[in-house]
Amino acid sequence: MQKYQFGINFGGNQNVWKFDFETDQTGLFNNKLGDLGGLVQDLHQVPVITKLLESVNIDPPIFDTSNEQTINTYFEAREVQ
Repeated sequence: MQKYQFGINFGGNQNVWKFDFETDQTGLFNNKLGDLGGLVQDLHQVPVITKLLESVNIDPPIFDTSNEQTINTYFEAREVQ
């Protein structure tokens, strides 16, 4: 888990989901929080269904993009050439 940017509550060996997607515009998610601030704000506290195949306790059962201890979702940007 050390190579990921999840909250400090998560460690050890865990199942991790990764999604890759593209947009046709640059700067689409820019706001006062940064280049991906729109994604961070839009996804924060969206409910999730638990007790599936996750290997950690997600409590409360939400996508957390902000809390240092419990971040379970984050974004990375890269330009595709």
